[in-house]
Amino acid sequence: MGALEKEALLRKGYGAMAAGDGETVVGMFSPEGILHVGGRGPFHGDHRGREEEAGAQREGAAGDE
Repeated sequence: MGALEKEALLRKGYGAMAAGDGETVVGMFSPEGILHVGGRGPFHGDHRGREEEAGAQREGAAGDE
């Protein structure tokens, strides 16, 4: 993947986040991805796969409200 393709993906992802389009954001996660959240907070640990990653992101965002 070249620089232009990477830039397009970043723009798509940030645009979706800004628009509150969680479905597009989650669709961009790798099915095999691992989100590691460090520390001792309620969301720390490894979140594996799209659904766990999305759940951790949603819970983290809800905590910011």
